[in-house]
Amino acid sequence: MAVPGIRNVADARQRLMANPESQAAWSVLDCGFAAVADVFDECYAAAKQRVASEALPDFLEAARVIGKLGRGAEPLLAFLEHWPKVLEATGLAQSSTLPAVMAAIRSLQKSPNGPAVTPLLQTLGAVAARLRTAEALQHYLNLTLDLATRTAVSIHGHHLTEPSPSLPAFP
Repeated sequence: MAVPGIRNVADARQRLMANPESQAAWSVLDCGFAAVADVFDECYAAAKQRVASEALPDFLEAARVIGKLGRGAEPLLAFLEHWPKVLEATGLAQSSTLPAVMAAIRSLQKSPNGPAVTPLLQTLGAVAARLRTAEALQHYLNLTLDLATRTAVSIHGHHLTEPSPSLPAFP
């Protein structure tokens, strides 16, 4: 029975994955998005090829955090698809790259520029391929955050209240 004002959304947390390792990772991810469940096996297999086994828990925790931002499935899908490409392009430097990316995501998320998280993640693989080092990627993230701060609008003096008009086009 449908309750007025409440949308019935399917929860994919109970979805079965192709193998036990993917199933365990899916449980850690704790994601209810069907769109993510549909591609998780393939994304996890790609990640296992490029993410060091000792770094897989950090990868899954980052994915879990991104999936819980309240921005739908798109940021998580972008992360799962593009993160292995970032690692490949930057020489598998997850230990220095992942914390920087997550810090940028947290910074954007808590500002009016939150909608820019998805485009940032969608373009991160291509940007990393062009820049080729973790240091250059860190510089790019710093520029992105600087652009977000400098071009966001404040109508009350010191609090940013409107998103940057140029940030969505930048990443």
